[in-house]
Amino acid sequence: MVIEHIEKSWKAYRKNFWPIITAMVLQFILVGIPFLIGIIPWVFIFLSYRTVDMITLLMSNLGALSFSLIMFAIGFLISIALTGGFVKMLYEALRGKTKYETMLKTAKEKFWTIIGANSLFILILLVLFIAVFSPLFILTGFSTTFSGAGSLTLLITIFSIATLGSILIILVSIFFVFINQAIVIDNLNAIDSVNKSFEVSKKSYLTILGLMIIFILLNSALVNLFSFFGTVLEAFVVTPLLLLSYTSVYLEKRRKK
Repeated sequence: MVIEHIEKSWKAYRKNFWPIITAMVLQFILVGIPFLIGIIPWVFIFLSYRTVDMITLLMSNLGALSFSLIMFAIGFLISIALTGGFVKMLYEALRGKTKYETMLKTAKEKFWTIIGANSLFILILLVLFIAVFSPLFILTGFSTTFSGAGSLTLLITIFSIATLGSILIILVSIFFVFINQAIVIDNLNAIDSVNKSFEVSKKSYLTILGLMIIFILLNSALVNLFSFFGTVLEAFVVTPLLLLSYTSVYLEKRRKK
């Protein structure tokens, strides 16, 4: 089942190679512009304050800091919206042919819905993060009271909480992988798209997990074996293939009662 979705995604990717690559380059440019604008003032600031410590530097340039944070936030929001638009492109690719204009049009039309749904997802993960890792913060706060064998026990406990907590957050996040698909394919609003993602992912949980594991291993192999070239392949080949595979799963499972 997992391999079937990967094969289907590979065929769609090859058939729509140039529109997909063009869209990804556009994402990089459009997201990079506000980030670059936010960084530029600090180039001149760092050149002017070479011997000042970082805290003093930031406090002396609160206006520039606020401006940069706003630009970074704009870039982040554009990235989220374009990712949603990109999913609509991949949906079209799985059905035949697509074009990069689809990404731009969808991101514009569904901007606030995509932002709202993904913000809700981030909020859910934030609450989960606080709930899972709050014991870790408490333990590290009392770390100075342990010594000898107690320190080893504390270290093992902290490592276990961090590891199991991270795994739990990843496993829970699987229920939200279809948020953008629900918005751009089924035209749902923010709250309904989160519910739809949860509903569909329950029926395909193991398939999603399998895809995630395969692509994580693939990414790791590419980066370790081919270094920079592997990173490029990860960004422009593996990432769209993963999103294509997720979209393929969504299209299959959303039709099943």
